Amino acid sequence: MSKSGPSGRPTGKAPPIAPESSRAQGSPLTSEELQSLLDCIEIPMVLLDEDLRVRIFARSAADLFEVHPDDFGPSIAEVASCLATPLLEDDLRQVMRSQAGLEREVDAAGERSYVLRALPYRSREGRTRGVVLTFTDITERRRKEQQQHLLVA
Repeated sequence: MSKSGPSGRPTGKAPPIAPESSRAQGSPLTSEELQSLLDCIEIPMVLLDEDLRVRIFARSAADLFEVHPDDFGPSIAEVASCLATPLLEDDLRQVMRSQAGLEREVDAAGERSYVLRALPYRSREGRTRGVVLTFTDITERRRKEQQQHLLVA
């Protein structure tokens, strides 16, 4: 039986959330653990390697891109045909060269709009290993802006 503090919450050592693994504490996540983590993320996210090929992605990205859980290795050009941004590959290569992030609004199939953010990701040694893409849905904001613009006109 656990003791309760003044707030009614249990006190003392909390039980582990999951059984302790035989791996050393602080060791890197396994591919399975990383994919499970990404599958919990609601924001579409894609990790690209240096050749702009899909390494791993959040399940939410499958709704935006033409990717499936078994798709590892297609180029961003193959999976991002739904985005109305013709210079995407050039922009992503510039992100890797400059080490500076990129942020822009893009339109996608299905009349959706997103803020695309691209950031370089690096190895522990500081070497650029690719690009992380995230997409924030701004469709509703865009619709409201268009309505307001019509009202003002």
